Amino acid sequence: MKTVFFLMTALATMLGSAGGLAAEVVVVRPGEDVQAVIVKGRDAPRPLVVELAAGRHELTQPLVFTEADSGLTLQGPADGAAILAGSVVIREWKAVGGREGLFEALLPEAVRKRPPRHLFIDGEMAPRARTPNTGWLESPGTLATEPPVTLAIPREYSVNAWTTEDGIWIVGLQKWAGFKFPVHDVDAAANAVRFIGKLFPHRQEKVNRFWIENEPAALDMPGEWRIDPRRGVVQVLSPTGQPPVGGSVTVPILSEIIRVENCHGITLRNLHVCEVDDDLPPGGEVDVQAAAVRRGAIRIVGGRQITITNCMLRGLGGYAIDLGRGSRDCLIDTCQLHHLGAGGVRIGEMRPEEDPAAVVSGHQVEGCTIHEYGRTYFGAVGLIVFQASRNRLVRNEVHHGNYTAISIGWT
Repeated sequence: MKTVFFLMTALATMLGSAGGLAAEVVVVRPGEDVQAVIVKGRDAPRPLVVELAAGRHELTQPLVFTEADSGLTLQGPADGAAILAGSVVIREWKAVGGREGLFEALLPEAVRKRPPRHLFIDGEMAPRARTPNTGWLESPGTLATEPPVTLAIPREYSVNAWTTEDGIWIVGLQKWAGFKFPVHDVDAAANAVRFIGKLFPHRQEKVNRFWIENEPAALDMPGEWRIDPRRGVVQVLSPTGQPPVGGSVTVPILSEIIRVENCHGITLRNLHVCEVDDDLPPGGEVDVQAAAVRRGAIRIVGGRQITITNCMLRGLGGYAIDLGRGSRDCLIDTCQLHHLGAGGVRIGEMRPEEDPAAVVSGHQVEGCTIHEYGRTYFGAVGLIVFQASRNRLVRNEVHHGNYTAISIGWT
């Protein structure tokens, strides 16, 4: 796609400008290639501002900032009207015969081999079809910890019609975390399923709490959705009973939308980041405490003095912002982080670093609001500091999560 450059020479008043120098501002309109503009700007003098015009900017690959981008600012209008979306719109819907309000469409090619775990209707994270619709099922008996694991399903929910081609998942709750595994085998005689996973012995309970996701018959509440992996289609039980129109249904194709690698002085300002999936392996996994293995939609590795200010991040499958290995002295200021599959901000790594260059330290998270988090990974934390030092979490408001608001220290 052709990229149009608009150059302005007004005196810069934003972070990233210095010494009274005028900033070159490059405006990118929706549909143009943001990464191409960033790459072209690597030869431009600093300060340089890449400004996203108002509208929806759909990304098919994460934006990547490298050492050559140091000192660059990526910003949107002050009102947050520039949307960076890690999703695409699904438009070609058709009615499913014999079921009022049920519609289906082909999945985008980009996600057909690895179906997404999230879908968005009118910008909201829609619930995947599940049984029961609220709460959980219970099955007595301690589970095995070595695969394959057998789980008895209550008799009132017959598995006779289930097949392993339906893409059915079991989501289990165990103390402070849980597990998510696809059904590997169905035992109709025992009304049980088996999945391939290794569970933690210390988490096993006398009664198993779980629910079933993506089973065909579970699609019974308006607004729910499921994927038929055999045909590569997504089905939606329309909240209005009418076919989805316009851009009302979007499916994420990215699990990471911005990566900042080994550079300094990058500023992200006034961005509205949304609709990013998580990175759960296709074979499922046991949740680690605090959803510690989930990464962020914005991920900083080796970044120094990175500023993220006045941004909104919503509708994300994992953590929102991830200050990872080798990151130092970054500022996250006055951001809104909400409706998150995992948590808001994760700082550091789970293991201590022996290489001094890899140590995480000196970050500040101030004046942020984090809410409706832990929607997919129930043990996620609003603000968590793993192996990292000299960090400040100041005047943040954290609410509506399932587990801990702020966790510091890890080991």
